[in-house]
Amino acid sequence: MTLQRVFLDRNMWIHLARASKGRRDGLPYEDVLAVVCYAAERGLASFPLCPATYLEQHGIDNARRRTELGAVMLKISRGHTMASPGEGLANHEVDMALQKRFGVPTQPRPFQPFGIGTRHAFGVDVRKHIGVFNKAPWSNMDQETTSRLTDLLVNDFEAYALCGPALGEDDARGPRTYERYAQDFLEAEEDQAARFRSHGADAEMQQRTLLARESIRLLPYVYEACDRADLNPAKVVEQGAEFLTDFIMDLPVISSQMEMIRMQHQNPERRWKTNDHHDIAAFSVAVVYCDVIVIEKHWAALMRRAKLHEKHKTVILNDLRQLPFEMLSAV
Repeated sequence: MTLQRVFLDRNMWIHLARASKGRRDGLPYEDVLAVVCYAAERGLASFPLCPATYLEQHGIDNARRRTELGAVMLKISRGHTMASPGEGLANHEVDMALQKRFGVPTQPRPFQPFGIGTRHAFGVDVRKHIGVFNKAPWSNMDQETTSRLTDLLVNDFEAYALCGPALGEDDARGPRTYERYAQDFLEAEEDQAARFRSHGADAEMQQRTLLARESIRLLPYVYEACDRADLNPAKVVEQGAEFLTDFIMDLPVISSQMEMIRMQHQNPERRWKTNDHHDIAAFSVAVVYCDVIVIEKHWAALMRRAKLHEKHKTVILNDLRQLPFEMLSAV
């Protein structure tokens, strides 16, 4: 039986956490919780956490809420995580698009969408930063004991990354520097929206503008990939608008991000929010690599309008109560 990959937006995790506590507002999701726990425990489905989930957990200042929600995430996800759409993904998708058109590179750089723990989600190996066993008296311990204690420390860190300090513990969380990137994104899209309004841009002009913007952003990746493949970059960047459009739309996650942004801009009444940055980053990877995604109604509707569910053969839900039926129908 093929392992199902199911992505849950943070709001869906909140529903499950409320159900696990027996709260009245969690009653509609008790059956969902039972199905999800059964599938996770028996290896029938994987419920990976994304980097944005960790960041959103980090932003919860209420210790009780944070630890209760984090505990449910840990139990159901079983440490499974989904990678962020960073440089590694861009390199992979550009390599794959080049290979499709020119036969090179013969070995595109890989991208691993799923893995275990914060090491995979953020690309940071916690083990390399554990130096206590290099100092006396711990340095005299045998290798097996050191390895076992290191595993315990890593597990504690994974729990802390999601749950943070418990009630009454010292809060050693670092500053929220990641919020600057979300704020930069917000300001850029608000500026773009203002330009669209001032020029009376219709849907076609908006699409052309966003395609041009994405082409410029991808140029460093294209030049690097062409250099690695010993390919003249002019074969890509000088082929005209139609070729570049086709090239960008052949980048699964990157084009999904652009399509989500495009759909959002078509509604001038809706203001951009910093959390849109986290949602677009997470949902664009999930819709490409997961079998089912359960997300908020707004983005679910926009992604369906963009036909991302058809393009990537992914079920997009916005009602968590529908999840068991989808999971059972795939068995």
